[in-house]
Amino acid sequence: VLVAGRKPFLRLTDFVGLVPRMVGMNAIRSLDSFVGSYFRDPRVRQVFDFHSLFIGGDPRRVPGIYAALVWLQIADGIWYAEDGVFSVIEAMARLVERGGGRIVTGAPVERILHRDGRVRAVRLASGDEVPAEVVVSNADVTSRGSLLADAPEPLPWRARPFRTTMSAFLLYLGTTRRYPQLLHHTLMVGHDYHGFIDDVTRRRREPRNLSFYIHAPAHTQPSMAVPGGESLSVLLPVPNLRADIDWEEAGSRLRDRVVLALERFGLEDLGSSIAVEHRWTPLTFRDELGAPDGNAFAIEPALYQSAYFRQPNRDRSVAGVYWVGGGTHPGAGMPGTLLTAEVTAGLIRSDGAARATTPVGR
Repeated sequence: VLVAGRKPFLRLTDFVGLVPRMVGMNAIRSLDSFVGSYFRDPRVRQVFDFHSLFIGGDPRRVPGIYAALVWLQIADGIWYAEDGVFSVIEAMARLVERGGGRIVTGAPVERILHRDGRVRAVRLASGDEVPAEVVVSNADVTSRGSLLADAPEPLPWRARPFRTTMSAFLLYLGTTRRYPQLLHHTLMVGHDYHGFIDDVTRRRREPRNLSFYIHAPAHTQPSMAVPGGESLSVLLPVPNLRADIDWEEAGSRLRDRVVLALERFGLEDLGSSIAVEHRWTPLTFRDELGAPDGNAFAIEPALYQSAYFRQPNRDRSVAGVYWVGGGTHPGAGMPGTLLTAEVTAGLIRSDGAARATTPVGR
């Protein structure tokens, strides 16, 4: 539910109409239960609910409505951006520059400044202040409390603080040999699927069994790797920084476990074929991306954090402040995150038009 006006609450008539629609879309039923009503074989069920982990949710807690993500992949296909995701970023940057904008990197934002209910500037970590009439933040939405520390959210639009998602352990590997058994997208699901999810999301410990995703783009675009080699990214869901894990030490151990699991899967001599290697842990998500808990997918897509209860794209307290990214509407995932930008751009246009037509003195 996108609320276009500035009032922070749903009207009673809106709420009464919303409830039966949510029930009809299986929003109050878990994804695991919804998929289980169609398939009995646990392996088939995994195929249809594993994807929720990649938007940060346990399929036993994620509402059944998120099954639509699988349908979208079937209905519209899975698309690949030539030269990888970074080419999308470059294309967006070109649009900004063609419009006369200037992109500054390496300048961390410390605070969004406001006065009389409206945004005024952005303060950088260097102490410099950049005047602004509109601020669009793609920071993790759970960082709102620090960016707008003196602008509390209006209550009672949320009953409790946001629950952050799990994190991710990422390995980026460049190899000197090809692995034809891989597809562009490959999922490896361990024998104790639900135990793995429980370790990551509930028990908050290093998973005993591994289930992960392998991305091998050279199987679609050969130029994404050196001739005769692969460029692989491996994503393993892991607990966020609320878990008692020393990632400085655990990172190396988990890396060796992942490489061994890949070799057992059939990627022979993977360890000795690695020419380039980078890794991310929950510390990377905290230190480089500003996610407070080292969380990888913003907020968990649970029922009480979906629809009206997600962070709105237009800030509820400070006019001129907008939010984009996986924690806002319509949600996480590459398509969903790009759509948050489209939704926010529409709000900025409509708000700008409204200000332009407001009589002086009103």
